[in-house]
Amino acid sequence: MTMRTLVLWPIAAGLLVVGCSAGGTVAEGSATVASASASGGAVASADSCPQGPPARSPLVNDSYDNDGVVGTIANNTGADIWISNDAGPNSYRGVTAEKHRAPCLLAPGKRAAFAGSMDAVLYVSSTPTNRSGSRVYLFDPDIGYPAAYVTGFTEPFSVDNYSCGADPLDNIDFSEDESRDFEARNGEGYTGKVTVVRLPDDEAAANEYTGRSSATDDWARMDVTVNGLGSCS
Repeated sequence: MTMRTLVLWPIAAGLLVVGCSAGGTVAEGSATVASASASGGAVASADSCPQGPPARSPLVNDSYDNDGVVGTIANNTGADIWISNDAGPNSYRGVTAEKHRAPCLLAPGKRAAFAGSMDAVLYVSSTPTNRSGSRVYLFDPDIGYPAAYVTGFTEPFSVDNYSCGADPLDNIDFSEDESRDFEARNGEGYTGKVTVVRLPDDEAAANEYTGRSSATDDWARMDVTVNGLGSCS
């Protein structure tokens, strides 16, 4: 039997709603990090997200470190979504809006691999330009538990609209085999509906998803399912 707990956090003028379960699945019939095809599959067009593993641009960042996050992102919205893996404004990498990668297309029911050194910042939108949607931040610190939070975002990127709908400082720690459902709304915007599940750390999976031989079992494995998109007001 799976036990679920509903937790409410007050955030600004709204509520953050997080559903928790142990050992939860992401999407019925979808592959996880552990079971996704290693063949990478055929890419329909230059704009389609490479399925992987390994993760490839624009779903991988370029500088790997001792810790990081690997996983898959699935489209459960019923429509096409566009995704990029970028550090946002004020990131420790100093990435600005002008340096954001062009996103790739993920069709409904599809899943693609991603990888990020220290963190992965997945921007998910319904269009490839003038983007607005959900920002999924996954973080694996040198010390402590991997964490995640979800906010809305709207282009052009700025301090005010690259992160809305929830307080980005309210990141939530994940134990292995833990699943959480994120959804929040306040006067600034809406996060969308996103499920994040952390799988057990595995060195072979980290190497497979990064395409390198030097990743370790300290890298977090976190799968993401996008059920609905957010936006900033």
